[in-house]
Amino acid sequence: TDAPDNTAPPSSAPATAAATGSSPTVGPPDLGWYHQIIHDAFHKNWRQPQSLPTASNAFQTKAHISINRDGSIADARIIQASGNELMDGSVQTAIESVTRIVPLPNTIPNDTYSVVINFQLD
Repeated sequence: TDAPDNTAPPSSAPATAAATGSSPTVGPPDLGWYHQIIHDAFHKNWRQPQSLPTASNAFQTKAHISINRDGSIADARIIQASGNELMDGSVQTAIESVTRIVPLPNTIPNDTYSVVINFQLD
């Protein structure tokens, strides 16, 4: 699992939220609650493949998510595939199923906010 990084990401670099059972890695400390919302929105829509062997927990898929100020999802795409068709397909389905979350907090000055979510089998 990823260790928390409490430094603010540069404006062009996305923050990270892990989509595993662990807490998400966060950018600025005051946005931890928002990263948890993002994590939960995508994780609850992810149906982990049941046909993969338990030893397959090494499969990881990373998705880049961009969120508009109103909470609508501007972009959601896989940026690092696991190499397993079932795993990557399940992540693609999950990220396509989330079209809106809560609006960006006022502490985010930009009109969009990006995160990278790491999906890993439990």
